[in-house]
Amino acid sequence: MRVFAAVEVTDTKVVDSIKRFQSGTHIDARPVMPENLHITLQFLGEVADTPQVIGALQGVRFEAFDITLRGVGTFPESGQPRIVWIGVGESCLYDLAKSVEEALAPLGFCRDEPFVPHLTVFRVKKKAEDVRDKLGGMESVSFGVQHVTQIKLKAGEPDPGSAYSDLWESET
Repeated sequence: MRVFAAVEVTDTKVVDSIKRFQSGTHIDARPVMPENLHITLQFLGEVADTPQVIGALQGVRFEAFDITLRGVGTFPESGQPRIVWIGVGESCLYDLAKSVEEALAPLGFCRDEPFVPHLTVFRVKKKAEDVRDKLGGMESVSFGVQHVTQIKLKAGEPDPGSAYSDLWESET
C-alpha cells in the first residue's frame, strides 16, 4: 500500500473556500475530494509493514501552529501541468517535515526531492489545455488558516471516488 505522512486540512472555512474554488474553476481536471485534502510531509511509497514507521513517527514532537493557505500554482512549473496546488509557506511546516524526515531516516526512508509544502486541489489527466491560462492572477488569493495539531500516517491511492485511510495519528 502507498503510504505517506501528512497534515490534514480540516478547517471548515478553509475546506469550504477550497470547494468554492474547485467548483468555480472550469478546467479539465479532477478535483481532490474534501476528505482527501492534506499536505504531504513525506511520501514513503509502498510499505507492507507499518508498525516500525508508526513507532518512528511517535517520536516526532511539535507545538501546534497555524498555516496560511495562499496562492495557486501548478506542477511542473514548465511543460504540461499535472497538479494544481495551493501554497503553504510557514517555517513551522518545514520544521515539522524535517522532524518527520529525521525520524524515518533510520528506517531507510529518504526524500526523492526537496520538501515543497503545497496542497493538491486538482489532478490534471488530459493534455488538452494549459490550465495555467485559467489560473492567472491567483498567486495571492487566500484560502484561510488551518490550525495544525497532529500528523497522520495515511495510505491509499488517489482514486477519484475513494478516500485515503488513516493508519495512525499523533496525539493532540
